[in-house]
Amino acid sequence: AVLLELGYDIVREPDEEYEELGAQRIFENDDGCRIDVFNQQVIGKLILSSGIRERSERYLDPGNLVVELVSPEDIFLFKAVAGRVDDIEDMFSLMQTGLEFDVVEAELETQVELLEQELFVTYVNEALTDLTEQHNVTTPLHGPVAEITERVYEELEVLHALDEPKSVADLQQELDWPAADV
Repeated sequence: AVLLELGYDIVREPDEEYEELGAQRIFENDDGCRIDVFNQQVIGKLILSSGIRERSERYLDPGNLVVELVSPEDIFLFKAVAGRVDDIEDMFSLMQTGLEFDVVEAELETQVELLEQELFVTYVNEALTDLTEQHNVTTPLHGPVAEITERVYEELEVLHALDEPKSVADLQQELDWPAADV
């Protein structure tokens, strides 16, 4: 009700891409400023960590509600996992603001711990690859993210190979690994 009193309207029918983000509510004012309300998890892939909360800056505090905006570094990470076409352009724009990529990398590591998995990092890798292809830029995240992604894909390859019972020799041949690694 507070945001409504401040001139924000509830977006009744967000487009499909926006719906997939998992926002509980989306508000927008006449200037086009959108406020997305998430409950603990963002985009179904990231958790609202204590670090994200600490880096957030107060935007509105009319008394009954406090609205804080997450840092540009965290927005960069959100956009990297969202998988929407326009997010690559937004990531490039955010890079122009002088992002602290050590903060993004630290939050990525925090998310791996909180989620107890690394699969979401493959989405970040895909976004960084698109960023490089579209804008010919790289970030300090490229190396660590590519390393994690390679490990995830290797693990998925092993899981796929183990879908059906097979001998160690057949597994070694399918994975093209040395015998000692199988």
